[in-house]
Parts: sequence; structure tokens; C-alpha cells
Amino acid sequence: MISAFRCGLSNVHFFRAIAPLIRPLSTTLSLPKLTLVSHPQSNQFPAATVPEHCKPVFAIMKLNGTQFKVTVNDVIAVDRIKDPDIGETIDIKDVLLIGTRDRTWVGRPNVPESRVRLLVEEQTRDEKVVIFKMRRRKGSKRTKGFRRHVTVMRVTDIFCKGMEL
Repeated sequence: MISAFRCGLSNVHFFRAIAPLIRPLSTTLSLPKLTLVSHPQSNQFPAATVPEHCKPVFAIMKLNGTQFKVTVNDVIAVDRIKDPDIGETIDIKDVLLIGTRDRTWVGRPNVPESRVRLLVEEQTRDEKVVIFKMRRRKGSKRTKGFRRHVTVMRVTDIFCKGMEL
């Protein structure tokens, strides 16, 4: 490894000198849009029993800047979404990962042609968060509360085109 100290250059001049020698990562590598990871079965650990009404598949999706790990029939509370009405279905296409017991599909950044279908159940407010501030020995205190607006949704299905789930 060549260092700036050995060359007698300052750090700025050293990096300017070697910059043309370093190729950008984007031009050297072309990564696939999807990575498939297989999990071989092991007899060391017994398989967990999955209820009949659940598909043994999970997904990590991104909604409103927050990532959720969901399975079918999960209920999630997300920051309020203004557009949908109660009973309406929404398809989320920002699916980052889909996994089963045997395989995992990792997207770069998203798994292509996959989506999570959500059913809007309720538009409500979350539990109250109490904010209490006190300055010791001053006789000064303040109590305040906050309730965020949330949309309650249920995961009805996880789709992934061309992959057996």
C-alpha cells in the first residue's frame, strides 16, 4: 500500500495523484437485480409447524420510509396515509426481501415483479405518548401529550411473479 507520507505528498495531493488510477465501482461491477439464497434442510433442528391458514412466506417491505417484516394476516399500524378509504386494497411494490423456509430472494434494491397486498382496516390515532419535562430544584415542570394519526392495515397476500412461494 502506497501512503502519502512515503511519497512526500500531502493527503490532498496524494489523492489527486491516484484518483485516475481508481476506477469507479459502478463501471467495474454489474450486479444482478436479484439474489437467490437456498437453505438446505438440516435434520439437526426439527421443522416448526405452520398453521393451515398461513402461507409460510414473509416479506420485508418499505412503506412511508419505514421497513416492515410481514407475513399473511399480519396487522400493521403505519403513519397516516390520506388517500385510501376503509376497505380498500393497496399494492406495495417496494419489496426488499421475500423469504420462505427453503429460499430467500434478496432484491437490489427491490425484488422485481413482487408486491404485498394490504387491506385498509381503520384510520385512527395511536396511544398517547406522555412528554414530561422537569427542571430540578426550580419548581418548573410541564406535561404534554401526543397521539399520532395512524392507518391500520392487514396483509392479505404476498405475490412474487415467476417464483414459487
